[in-house]
Amino acid sequence: MPTATFRHSVRSPADVDQIWAALQDPRTWEHVGPVEKVWDPEFDDDGTLVGYRWSTSIGSKEYEGHAHTIEHRRGECFRIDLDGGEMGGILAAELDPGPDGTDIDVTLEIRTQGMMSSLLFPAIRGAIASGFPEQVESLTRRISGLEDGA
Repeated sequence: MPTATFRHSVRSPADVDQIWAALQDPRTWEHVGPVEKVWDPEFDDDGTLVGYRWSTSIGSKEYEGHAHTIEHRRGECFRIDLDGGEMGGILAAELDPGPDGTDIDVTLEIRTQGMMSSLLFPAIRGAIASGFPEQVESLTRRISGLEDGA
């Protein structure tokens, strides 16, 4: 099955604790890569986001999936596995705190998991590639408190 990887790095003026707290809000992950809507979050006892339901559209059909956290190191990295039936992947944020903010490196690895997404993969890859940098910039503005919805 076809795969593709996208990466975009940004600098946030927010400190790593503010960024980490925002990454625990499931709404943070909406509109990043194939994730269009997020609901039904799950948290562990210390408040770490460990899963949520999500949806995406491929062609004219909407697909629902589940995300689960596969790695989290407070203030360092947060990795989520996305399984949406036809589409799946890994969405990760690596954090590097500094004296004047936090560097955020966001990576999305997508994979097709079905016939429809395999057939539409060139269009899916192109759509994600053209929008991913702005999605990461918008995510950073939201979690840095620089945009409504933070």
